[in-house]
Amino acid sequence: MQQKLGLDFEQCGSAIEVEDACKVTDWMGRQVCFRCGEHKEAYKRLTRRQQQYIASYMVNGSREAVGRELSINGSRETIGKRLGEIVRKMGFSLKDLNGSENNEATASALKRMIVEQDYRCALSGEKLTPETARLDHKVAVTNGGGNSIENLQWLDVEVNRMKGSLSQDSFIAICRKVVAWNN
Repeated sequence: MQQKLGLDFEQCGSAIEVEDACKVTDWMGRQVCFRCGEHKEAYKRLTRRQQQYIASYMVNGSREAVGRELSINGSRETIGKRLGEIVRKMGFSLKDLNGSENNEATASALKRMIVEQDYRCALSGEKLTPETARLDHKVAVTNGGGNSIENLQWLDVEVNRMKGSLSQDSFIAICRKVVAWNN
């Protein structure tokens, strides 16, 4: 799976390639990506405060972080209820916008992952840039892999292209054969 990155590695939780048309800049100057133009258009129809709730949730991935960032003195449930009202007004659910709050690939989880990888390809160690980084399924969806954060990794675009739908183990085994043959 390939995804195009925003300028600051802000990422959608989507399995489709993200186009610039689905990005907006929030009130803090961050690039926020939506899964599709329909989500972006719904976001643009919200009040400024509602947009702050949605952008904060998409960037941070949790209700607690929304409360901290927006200085809201409400409980997690109160913030969740307000977020739910806003996304229903948009015609979506929180999961539609940013995955769920468990092990699915949220924007904040994907950002943490690339930081933990030190902005390097998980398989080659090549330095990643917004132009070269691609999100990859360790086990392809077509082979039964899911979209959980545990099944995802950041790869260099060329490595991702070569790996294709192979499992990580199969790809590494083939690479070893190529190296052994050429040494």
